Amino acid sequence: MQKYLDAEHVEAVPLEELEPSRPGKAWWIPIFPVTHPKKQKVRLVFDSSAKYQGTSLNAELLAGPDLNNRLRAVLLRFRLGAVAFAADIESMFHGFFLQSQDKDFTRFYWFNKNDAKNGLTQFRANVHIFGNCSSPAVATLGLRHAVNCPDLEVSPETRDFVERRFYVDDGLGTADSPQQAINILTETRKVLSKFNIRLHKICSNNR
Repeated sequence: MQKYLDAEHVEAVPLEELEPSRPGKAWWIPIFPVTHPKKQKVRLVFDSSAKYQGTSLNAELLAGPDLNNRLRAVLLRFRLGAVAFAADIESMFHGFFLQSQDKDFTRFYWFNKNDAKNGLTQFRANVHIFGNCSSPAVATLGLRHAVNCPDLEVSPETRDFVERRFYVDDGLGTADSPQQAINILTETRKVLSKFNIRLHKICSNNR
């Protein structure tokens, strides 16, 4: 939770806003921890499918179209070039901010000042969260918008990598030479960084 707070992905609800300004226009999401048997890491999951009085946040959200590339197509394209490379988008959903009027639909309770010795208080998300059914479509559309922004010049190779070589947040690209691979990755990082999106965990079969 402290990482979310430090990155400003979530915020404490100000005292003057604890009572939602628009009656009936707020939602409180339960959260629970998920652990990995081989990693010393705990992930907090926002359970947007949890029901209250017969409905849930996800039941009311529009999921949007499935914009993901087909996994088989991504894997087949990965065989095209001599130099293969892979990369990941860090916390992809968190790269896209919520509009201010939508934040109150992502409220949740957590320890005041992130200290378990304190009582619970209300927090809310500033970004799209893992657990909302709308987040995948929003993030994928936002990712593709970044390389099609009319204000930026983006090479066809970089646009192809972002649009057709990603499966959710995992990119699998190829190039004809090491330098071309470097150019694609360098430009991709530069373009995406302008939109609060960070490309990391880069690796290649060419060392």
